Amino acid sequence: MSKGSLLIASAALAFRAFGAPLAQAAGVQAIAPIDGYACMQLARDAAHLTDASSVPSMLSAPSAGATSLGAAPYIVIARTPERVVNGYTEALWLGSTRDHPVTGWVSAGALLPFHSSTAPEARCTPTWLSNGRAGALTR
Repeated sequence: MSKGSLLIASAALAFRAFGAPLAQAAGVQAIAPIDGYACMQLARDAAHLTDASSVPSMLSAPSAGATSLGAAPYIVIARTPERVVNGYTEALWLGSTRDHPVTGWVSAGALLPFHSSTAPEARCTPTWLSNGRAGALTR
């Protein structure tokens, strides 16, 4: 793998553990950045990455009583500039497709700006994938 397409191991493991789509899946390519969004990551240490019960939910509305869309992925595609309502940050659910984007909400306190401790120069770009789904390209 070239330095220009370095994938962050911890994020890849977290994506696999929680079932989110990966840009590296067979035949799937990044085709266009997602305008108006930026990568954030869950504020979790390595011990919590394997504990699915400790993962915050991505909700269908900015309310504790809202329906859960599922577990928030390790890398969250958050609206930029950041939009916080009732303590929840607006995000794009990774189950979204380009034709049918789905807004989700994650507790604002559970998110940090994207940063890789194993590859400090790494950058993350929210992207539409060739399979029509949202994803995060790290390099």
